[in-house]
Amino acid sequence: MRVRYLLLPDKFKGSLTSKEVIQSLKKGIVKFDPKAEFQSYIISDGGEGFLESLESLIDFKRIEINSKDSLHNQINSYYLIDENMNRAYIELAKSSGLVNLANENRNPLYTSTYGTGIEINDAIEKGVEEIFIGIGGSSTNDLGLGIFSALGVVFLDKDGDEFIPTGHNLHAISRLIISKSVKSKIKKVKWFIVNDVKNILFGENGAAYTYAKQKGANKSEIKELESGGNAVHQVLSNYFKKDYSKIEGAGAAGGCGYGLKLFTEGEFINGIDLLLKIIDIDSVLLEDVKYIFTGEGQIDHQTLKGKAVYSLTKRLKKFNIPILLICGNNILTKNEWSLLGVENIISLSDTGHNYSYCMKNAKQLIEETVENYLKTNES
Repeated sequence: MRVRYLLLPDKFKGSLTSKEVIQSLKKGIVKFDPKAEFQSYIISDGGEGFLESLESLIDFKRIEINSKDSLHNQINSYYLIDENMNRAYIELAKSSGLVNLANENRNPLYTSTYGTGIEINDAIEKGVEEIFIGIGGSSTNDLGLGIFSALGVVFLDKDGDEFIPTGHNLHAISRLIISKSVKSKIKKVKWFIVNDVKNILFGENGAAYTYAKQKGANKSEIKELESGGNAVHQVLSNYFKKDYSKIEGAGAAGGCGYGLKLFTEGEFINGIDLLLKIIDIDSVLLEDVKYIFTGEGQIDHQTLKGKAVYSLTKRLKKFNIPILLICGNNILTKNEWSLLGVENIISLSDTGHNYSYCMKNAKQLIEETVENYLKTNES
């Protein structure tokens, strides 16, 4: 009898794409079970690979566009339109992502989400009625204000001079102007904020203290980002008469969750829920499946705060199918990772190789470790 395996891995950041992880998993499984059958899907929680995942599931019109990276360099980007539903799907990381910047140029003090705003503006001008924006993988900590600068919101300092917000100048925002035409533009569409993390905007679990270090900020710069964010938050709260800083997801993507919610009243939706709905996962699992494989580059405490793997395992546990989690490195204890409801974790770092070797040879190591695991546990 042929055995079916369901493969739903996220990317191994800095090493392999989701598609490459799938290919390596298949090779490893086939070495153990030459007659294995597969169903596989590229997944994303709204960060890098969000559009690739969607394109693998549905026919979209790809809109190529001249945009700007988070340092305002000209780049070629794209977003998707579902012409049947009149929806645009935008991946913040395409223009404003960390992946676009060389290591030496990464610092959220000086980056902006303005380029993502260029894409959104183009989609609105094309007449879409709904916008789904995946907000993971950003290089920014501008609270999403760059997006709204591109849409026409005017940010002014105490002298009345206009500027584009970055992490460094948030404290300088003294007031903002939103014209009737810009208000109308923003209200013209229904907004959906695709995100899986639960961080609030400020504090030790907020945008700056949780994510700014990995975007290139040092300790003093993280404090500056936190201080600047608090300062502009007071200005924005006075303007909108609302405080969304403490809602789950406000701290996502350098505070983009906060800015998008405040300016648009958009609805937060879970990226994995969106994909599983499109996949129709209940129908997929009507047929017998031996194992579900998922995973990501590193399993850590951020995984437990709502990243793609957490969201997937949470939703797939009900099917009572063994879930195996493949990763490059696992820093959780067994008591911690057992909260994910998985049968086991297969970590490349357990092969005895160092971090650099695992990163460079992840394809081969996935094949070998998966084959060895199945031989050991299925014999």
